[in-house]
Amino acid sequence: MAIALLAAVSYALRAGGLLLRDDNAVIDRYAGPLTAGILASLIVSNSLTAGTDLTIDARLVGVAVATIAALARLPLALTLILAVAATALTRLLT
Repeated sequence: MAIALLAAVSYALRAGGLLLRDDNAVIDRYAGPLTAGILASLIVSNSLTAGTDLTIDARLVGVAVATIAALARLPLALTLILAVAATALTRLLT
């Protein structure tokens, strides 16, 4: 029963988004920043936690390098390669 309810709510939210998206100035104004904020909060929470504990490890270095590369407007592939290399190097050295 719970799965059916969650599926119905998910479908309603998706359909509502499609219907409201056409000419709604409020949604157009806030959808981009809200999406970026949610993505940033997910990245930070996954980078700084292990289970329920706060941890600062090599993942944080990778996120920092990726942030700097993104702010420098480097290509996505290069940004990912730099972040992975920084994380791997940090793990190797610690």
